[in-house]
Amino acid sequence: MAIQLPVVQNYVKDKLLKSLSKNYQAEWSIGSIEVSFFDAIKAKDILFLDQSNDTLLKADLLDMDISFFSLFKKEIVLEDIHLVNPIVKITSNDESYNFDFLLNESTSNNKPPEFVSDKSNNWNVSLSKFIISNPSISFKDLNNDIKVSKGELELNIKTFDIDNEFIDVTSFEISDVFINVINNSVNTNNSNKNDSTIIIPDLGWAIDIGLLSLKNSDAIYSSDNNRLQANEINLEVAEFLYVDDRIEFNVVDANTVVGRSELTSFSSHVEVINNTIHLNNLKLKSANDFLDIDELKYNFGNQWLDLLKIKSEISFFTLNEFKHFLPANIKLIKNQDLKINASNLNLTPKTIVSKNLFLKYGKSLTTKGFINVSNYKDSKNIKTNTVVESFDLKLQDLKKIFPSLQLSDSLFVFDRINLSGEIIGGVKRVDVQNLSLKLGDFFYGNLDGRVENIFDTKNLFFNLNVNESKTNLEKANLINSNSLSIDSLG
Repeated sequence: MAIQLPVVQNYVKDKLLKSLSKNYQAEWSIGSIEVSFFDAIKAKDILFLDQSNDTLLKADLLDMDISFFSLFKKEIVLEDIHLVNPIVKITSNDESYNFDFLLNESTSNNKPPEFVSDKSNNWNVSLSKFIISNPSISFKDLNNDIKVSKGELELNIKTFDIDNEFIDVTSFEISDVFINVINNSVNTNNSNKNDSTIIIPDLGWAIDIGLLSLKNSDAIYSSDNNRLQANEINLEVAEFLYVDDRIEFNVVDANTVVGRSELTSFSSHVEVINNTIHLNNLKLKSANDFLDIDELKYNFGNQWLDLLKIKSEISFFTLNEFKHFLPANIKLIKNQDLKINASNLNLTPKTIVSKNLFLKYGKSLTTKGFINVSNYKDSKNIKTNTVVESFDLKLQDLKKIFPSLQLSDSLFVFDRINLSGEIIGGVKRVDVQNLSLKLGDFFYGNLDGRVENIFDTKNLFFNLNVNESKTNLEKANLINSNSLSIDSLG
């Protein structure tokens, strides 16, 4: 038959691509095509551009094995599809994607009559296996630049239903890939992001994956001057469902190595809707750490984090791996581990609110109570409305944790400070109610009132009612002083 002749095959190919390019208003080309009637199809030097004339898909080879073909039944069964060295570039301006024109054409109800699909005339296409070798897949929007390269992706497909736009995948295995994520949100002026920001596009298809696995892969995450690297990532996901702008799946297990920390297990139910990720029953363990959270929600637009029922113990080694992601005004103390338990924790770029918080940082700090802090990244304008059940701090370590704080040296003659009560205000003025205060072994008192300019020793002012107090002058550690003079008391 004439269709088996290369010249005829490439003529048909050119006519078809010219029609598609005109229809989609985007240039598509294939260097050459070979059809073995009708057993296999090979297409070389594939290039599909988007409507901005940028690369959408480029590949060296597309190899398809056909196990059944019927012209009269309009049915084709593809045994394998193998895509070699593909380059896929997806871009978004936070309102649309560069592939939207393909979805619009396939789903629009306003297409010209000559392009309206008559499903009774559609071909029935079945696909068993799809393999992608040595890919370079990138996604870029205003804040993120994500690239997946090297390795191999293999999909074993149970159902490929074009008419109902549904894919049922038995297994999807990703192996030996390298994932590079660069977050530029810190360096951009995109500060007005809100809940309308879409990170999950509606593909128009429903995708169901029974088992998804990531094997022996590496990843790097970079943000501003911060960098985090994970090696030997192994991840197993079950019941993966992608419908509209929602993704839902169960993380069965995961393990990886991050610096000196080795994640030994991770499990959770995960749901991503629009730009909010929701995790239930999150359990994470390493040799020296554990994290157990009933519910976690994070919004990528407004960057708020909400946690319910938290139990955690995090080693210094793990904290040190993530130290670059801490606020710049907070430093770690060597070999100090962190323990946090709370019934609720809400974190935004400006506020921290926690109920029933218990926090222990090595031997430096232990606190318990209700915490409400705003402007926590700005030590000069920090404000609080906090009810402290107990607070114990080694004062010398305060300088190490917050080196930018300007405190009077006279305060550090005391080893520890213990307090409980209600604290309202900021560095310019703090109001205290029923405050129980202990300064080392020197002073104990129950106080009400206010303190102004707490970090400005020249303008420090206080007006406090001392309801009860005990003082031990022998424990005062007053430097170069043999006596204490009180000028006024009232």
